[in-house]
Amino acid sequence: MSDQMAWLESKQWLDRAMEWLEEESSEMASTAAKMFDVNLSSIRTRQLCKRHQERNSCGIFNSHGGNNLILTNAQEQSMSCFYLEQLEMGLGATPSILYAAICHLRQ
Repeated sequence: MSDQMAWLESKQWLDRAMEWLEEESSEMASTAAKMFDVNLSSIRTRQLCKRHQERNSCGIFNSHGGNNLILTNAQEQSMSCFYLEQLEMGLGATPSILYAAICHLRQ
């Protein structure tokens, strides 16, 4: 349990170092690493990931993958309702029916 607490604490220090670097744009990553007692490579990795973030089809940033989202939240909810309606009628929804419904929503 203490290892997990130490990891959370180090993550908080890294978050603080990144915030400080954003506020003090003239400072270098090595200065923040020394001030907040975090690994320099961790700061540089975060900076690199931030620079290479891409927007998904909805126009928002994904932290870890997920750039292949094809439905909005409202469309997902309508698919859930469709599936439940099919289930209540005793028809069930085959993968081909769900695929056709998703294609219809995407048009």
